[in-house]
Amino acid sequence: MGEKNLTPLNYLSAPLPSSLTSPKDLLDFGGRVLTTDNILELLKSGKNIAICSPGGSGKSSTLSLIAQELTAFHSDIEYLPVKLKLRSYSRNMLNQMIERELDIGFGSWKSLPFKFFFLLDGLDEMLQCDTQAFFDDLAGTLDHYNYIVTLRDKGLGIETCSKTVDSCLLIQPLSYRSAFNIASAIFKSNELDEFYEQYRSRLSSVEFDFFASPFVLSRSIEYYKKTKSSP
Repeated sequence: MGEKNLTPLNYLSAPLPSSLTSPKDLLDFGGRVLTTDNILELLKSGKNIAICSPGGSGKSSTLSLIAQELTAFHSDIEYLPVKLKLRSYSRNMLNQMIERELDIGFGSWKSLPFKFFFLLDGLDEMLQCDTQAFFDDLAGTLDHYNYIVTLRDKGLGIETCSKTVDSCLLIQPLSYRSAFNIASAIFKSNELDEFYEQYRSRLSSVEFDFFASPFVLSRSIEYYKKTKSSP
């Protein structure tokens, strides 16, 4: 699934994962299911969001969806998304990462005539000894700008406190209907019926959340296109 064909995802409130804490009372939406539109509303209202979910559940896809929505109308971009892979973060280098992403050779990115949202992917993929330094760097660098940061639900390897996270969200597994809609854009009717029958069978034979992740669905589709069978 290319970025242009990303499926919509849904989210629920969740507690912060292991070893990540906040002195704030996080926003709790109860059982309300949120969409990327709701996430954008939170960002625009000045909230910072952590998305913590298992690998392959759609964390990076969420950031791509947000970036797509922000830049859908190229002639009228109000907020500019800045996507950063945190795997390459080094202490006190966040400002340099932003300037490199924006291709700034002179001056400061803060002098540009844009509003920015920062899409920070993979907090758990950086050196774990740097996670607290990262949040300290984040608070000092972004000032009033807002962000989404993603990490796996397993949490972090070292105790880390964020004073700026306002909400933590968990990605919901894909529904049968969402999976069918994705497959129907790729397969013709007979092939679609055969794929979906096998896919539903696999859902019932393994943990549902695993096979209902966007990553596993995309790999299942690619595998089926080559072999005419589900993995």
